[in-house]
Amino acid sequence: MKAVFYFVISLYFISTQSLATTSLQKSTEIQPIRHTGELTVGRQYDVHNYLWRPAKESENNTTYQDIVEQFAESIGAKVNYRYYSHRDDLLAALYYGEVDMAIGYAETKEASQYFNFSRPIFNIRSVTWFHDSALRNKPKQSLKWGCVRGSVYCELLHNDGFTDVAMYNTHHVLMRSLASGEIDVTYTDVLSAEQYLSVRTAGEWMGDLDNFSNLPTFSASILTVKSNQVLHDQIESYLSGSEDSIQRNQRTLIDPLGEEMMLKALNLEYGHSVIRYSFEGKMRPFSYQETGSNYQVGYIHDLMSMLSRKSGIQFEYVPSVGRNPVEMLKTGEIDILPGYVADNTGEFIFTHSFGAVDWTYVESNTKTGSGKTAILDRSGRLIMPQARAKFEDMPIFFKDLDSLLLQMKEGNIDYAYIPSYVVDYYAYGNNNNIYSIILNSNAPKLGIDLGFTLNAGSTLLQSIMNDILKLVSSNEIEMLHLKHHKVIAQYGYDKSKITIVALSILSLFLLVVVAFQVKSNRLSKSLMKADEVALQNSKRLQWLSDLLDRLPSMIAIYDADGEIALSNKAFNQHGKACSSFKKGRCLLKNHAQSRAGSESVVCQCRFSKRYLRVIENEISGMNDDGRYKMMVFDDYTILEKQKDELKASNAKALEAIKAQDLFLATISHELRTPIAAMIGLMELMSSKVESEENVELLSNAQLSASRLRLLVNDILDISKIRANQFHLDIRNGNVYSELSSLLRTYESNASMKHLEFALNWKPTPYVKAKFDWLRVAQILNNLLSNALKFTQTGRIVVNVELQQHQLIVEVNDTGCGMNEEQLSHMFTPFAQGDVSITRQYGGTGLGMTIVKSIVDMMSGDLSVSSQYGVGTTMRVTLQTENTSMFSAQDLSASSSNKMILKWLETWGVDTTHEEDTIRPVAGWNNIYPDFIFNALHKASQQFNVQEILNREFIGHVLVVDDDPINRLLFGKQFSKLGIVPAMANDGAEAYEYICDHFEKIDLVITDCHMPKLDGYELTRRVKESPAFSQLPMVGCTAEDSKIVVEKAASAGMDFVLYKPYSFEELANVVAKYLELKQVDTAQVVPHSQSDFSWLEEHLPCDQYEMMSIVVESFKQEKALIESEQDLKHVVHRLKGSTALLELTTLTTLTKQWEIYSENNEQASTSEILAELTRLISLFEKWLNDHKI
Repeated sequence: MKAVFYFVISLYFISTQSLATTSLQKSTEIQPIRHTGELTVGRQYDVHNYLWRPAKESENNTTYQDIVEQFAESIGAKVNYRYYSHRDDLLAALYYGEVDMAIGYAETKEASQYFNFSRPIFNIRSVTWFHDSALRNKPKQSLKWGCVRGSVYCELLHNDGFTDVAMYNTHHVLMRSLASGEIDVTYTDVLSAEQYLSVRTAGEWMGDLDNFSNLPTFSASILTVKSNQVLHDQIESYLSGSEDSIQRNQRTLIDPLGEEMMLKALNLEYGHSVIRYSFEGKMRPFSYQETGSNYQVGYIHDLMSMLSRKSGIQFEYVPSVGRNPVEMLKTGEIDILPGYVADNTGEFIFTHSFGAVDWTYVESNTKTGSGKTAILDRSGRLIMPQARAKFEDMPIFFKDLDSLLLQMKEGNIDYAYIPSYVVDYYAYGNNNNIYSIILNSNAPKLGIDLGFTLNAGSTLLQSIMNDILKLVSSNEIEMLHLKHHKVIAQYGYDKSKITIVALSILSLFLLVVVAFQVKSNRLSKSLMKADEVALQNSKRLQWLSDLLDRLPSMIAIYDADGEIALSNKAFNQHGKACSSFKKGRCLLKNHAQSRAGSESVVCQCRFSKRYLRVIENEISGMNDDGRYKMMVFDDYTILEKQKDELKASNAKALEAIKAQDLFLATISHELRTPIAAMIGLMELMSSKVESEENVELLSNAQLSASRLRLLVNDILDISKIRANQFHLDIRNGNVYSELSSLLRTYESNASMKHLEFALNWKPTPYVKAKFDWLRVAQILNNLLSNALKFTQTGRIVVNVELQQHQLIVEVNDTGCGMNEEQLSHMFTPFAQGDVSITRQYGGTGLGMTIVKSIVDMMSGDLSVSSQYGVGTTMRVTLQTENTSMFSAQDLSASSSNKMILKWLETWGVDTTHEEDTIRPVAGWNNIYPDFIFNALHKASQQFNVQEILNREFIGHVLVVDDDPINRLLFGKQFSKLGIVPAMANDGAEAYEYICDHFEKIDLVITDCHMPKLDGYELTRRVKESPAFSQLPMVGCTAEDSKIVVEKAASAGMDFVLYKPYSFEELANVVAKYLELKQVDTAQVVPHSQSDFSWLEEHLPCDQYEMMSIVVESFKQEKALIESEQDLKHVVHRLKGSTALLELTTLTTLTKQWEIYSENNEQASTSEILAELTRLISLFEKWLNDHKI
């Protein structure tokens, strides 16, 4: 039904008005969200990822996530996120109350009818994205447009009269269509554009971005459903109070995104984001070397600096150093070249014009009439294309003004075209007697527009440069031109005229002139010195300003009136927002302290949720023009916040430890509990399987289950080791049976790899020792699997010896070996010898880490020696204080095998028997002592599990477990031990039963994790009661950690049985507390029908109770299936239960349902419910017939 609602609301936002009216009627049923401490926020996958990141330290309202979490904190709610693929799905969820709010969407006319939009959080720049640059100049109506369905850009296109617009569900699909050319152009915001470009690589399509489109901004707001006006008002209140920080983040984080997007596009297209340019040198005013320095200055460089400030793109000047800038552009040394290049080959493309240059027509004052016309073009490329078009006889081109003037002086050039800026620059001086300017002439006019030249493939850069040039006004260009358009007046005296004047005036006037000259020289020197001092002061001031701008602290210098005289960049960006800072006042003067030995004053103040230390100093002006005050604002927010963090650190650490312990307990219980039931049930089946084939199959299943148990243990071991929750389960075990089967497995594996597997087991009389045999097997598994894995040819040799106080196992192989570096990282978690090992052999690198930790916990020793290319030897020594010897002096046997004979002699067996009674087992290349041991005691029941199956215990047992399957398993296991246990569902029920039937109870076995009252608390209550304190309490749990041992000891449990346990382990525990007697194993089988076959496995006295449990469990499962609550989990559980009860029909139906469900096919539960109904009816009839 919910899916239908989603579909209706999705159609609702794109449908006609009639459908909208219908949905509006439904909206009256929507109830306002009632907050119960949780704020559910809807998020759309892969939309505005840049603003869905956590805030950094000391930041405030910088991202969507930061705004949501701070708002939730302000109303005392906890944030919960839900994710949706499409915008329509999210809005539908908001409309129907699945989420409380959504953030980051612009208001549209249609959506505003059903949702409240907050004031804009951020105003994000909108851009136009074309499939390629050629589409820019085409009419908009002729292009194929696309947009994200329901977005503000779709509304914008609709308002502009575009009707045939392709709509897409997500921005990702929209961009894929634009990249493939399915559509020509789209509108989007810079956040989405930057996100798309961030995952592109060089060479991939990225189209043509118009970053300066005249489009409305994308106003990102917070949406709430109309019916939840309270939440909307809370949001508006929060945004109003956070306006200062949000506006600051708009300026510092959001506005620069357009520049970052352009830089990213340039980097993807050209491999770098810095645009390189060059220009011919010695071309005043365009590019020339500054007097007295090596800096290249001029009109072109100032223009590039202006473009960089307006766009954020960095331009780098590459000196030509005698090279041709055109060739530098062709070879890719530069990206753009100011000015145009003659091109008839299509090698170059050009930007729009940013200026113009005219050539002035002049006439030589010494023309001969036979002279030629010349053109001055110092670049050799600017005017040449136009000259070729306008002159039949090509004029002579000059690159140097002095050469041109010399030719005019000598009469070789009669007329010339000289750039107007050159004529203006040298307006006064000696050139006016060489040529004269012709104002009105019929000669062709020469002039060019200035632009940028690019390589033909640089269409993206061409578009960007054209967009940037739109930001520059003609007035700004003119001001740049005037800056370098200086008139040089050349002063001097004509020696001939001085001589004539000197002869015509009196000596008195000559003295006056000399005196005036001396005074002028002195004045000139003074002016030059003053200019030099002024220049140096200007450079120093610029250096100081740059230095202050690079400092992170806010710095401001105030005059006597409290006005800012000088401030750095950090203060301009942040400090000016505070009126007190503008006037140079510390906010908390009462906290001010004078520094010892200085005139500075220090005070603490708060500013925009940051802590500042303000240092105030009195300083003098450079020219003693009054006293100034310098204030330095140092941010010490991090130190202040550390105080609060230290207060909460202990609490957080304790919470983390509790969470870690809870995780280990939960995962251990959830993984090991089903494995325990599986192994236990298969053990029960083993006594009922008769055919040899079925026995083998069941044996393999038991082996696989045991291996699964080991695998789960390995996964949990490393977590428990790191959490310091690892503990050992020490028990007495037969070393022969514990190790032999494991070694035989690896002999088989070695044989499959055609490797020799040699076992040197030193005969010893010690047969039993106390170890954690599970961990011993884990150690050997790791050592042998490594030896087998890394040995491709040769042999593996295993040496085993059990001494009185220690077990020694040594594994030698002829594998690849290890070098010193690899040996040094052997016990490092997740470390392999080299990268190729993981690819070739697999593994996680945890095996030897676990082995080392286990050996250390067992107070053992692990030594490794290896030689690269030769092989590896690993030796493990484990200490034990409890070994028992085996003596068989009353037995006799003999063998022709020397190794078998040596074992028999070590045990004290009489070997004088003439017959060869014990032979090596066929199929094995080594002698395993468990074969010899079992052959000696073939008739004995001491080491056979079947002994337990032929015995019964005397006593009464109470089993406490909340899982009905586990209670069923316990019931079957205890029935084989001759016990009819009482059952309790939880600790509270068990405690009441103990109080009422204490005298009849001999043993309590309780699960540790149960609702109402767990096993630990139940044990504590029993042990604290004087009447029950002697009652044996055995815990049963799947959690294997130090915490369990500590909690069990604290509660007073007499023993803990860890899942998965074997039937033999359960019997051994029961034997500690109950009396054992031999019984006949014959069982009465009351039924033969297939539906009641499972009942035949129970004693007649247990059958009624077991049938009642099954009926009640089936009724609960049927009710859950009918309600469709957690259907997948319920059916899976039912499948396991029916398989255990051998109800084939119901098991098959549940399996088929799971297959359909996994393949996303329509899966019906009708057949399962029908079969459940039939079985419940059948079993209830049986209960009525057998009711006592």
